[in-house]
Amino acid sequence: MDFKTRVTRIGNHALNTEDQMLVLFGESVTQEIAEISISQEFLDNEMKRKFTLKKGDQVLIGDTAFDVEYVGSLVQENMRTINHINLVFNHKGDHLESAVYLDGKIDFSNLKIGSEITYSD
Repeated sequence: MDFKTRVTRIGNHALNTEDQMLVLFGESVTQEIAEISISQEFLDNEMKRKFTLKKGDQVLIGDTAFDVEYVGSLVQENMRTINHINLVFNHKGDHLESAVYLDGKIDFSNLKIGSEITYSD
């Protein structure tokens, strides 16, 4: 099943190539969080309530696919309630329970307002 979102805003400090991490939320965030995050909206709100993601699934950002290596225990509920997810790329070490760890590095220049993100099993 595919869960699709669209990027609606990119905060001034959201894209940090050194961190290789994207912090995504829905539209309802404080100004401080908006500065460091990316807003996303589900293309189908019915799908939002059914959101699931597991190891072995894929996340597609634009045309680039990333394999899911780890899904934290808080990811499903955070996405269903506040559209929140942390996407961490090419990371070795401890895991955050609010994050999804993906294989590969992201090219931040491909991420724009209007870009689609697909969470796919």
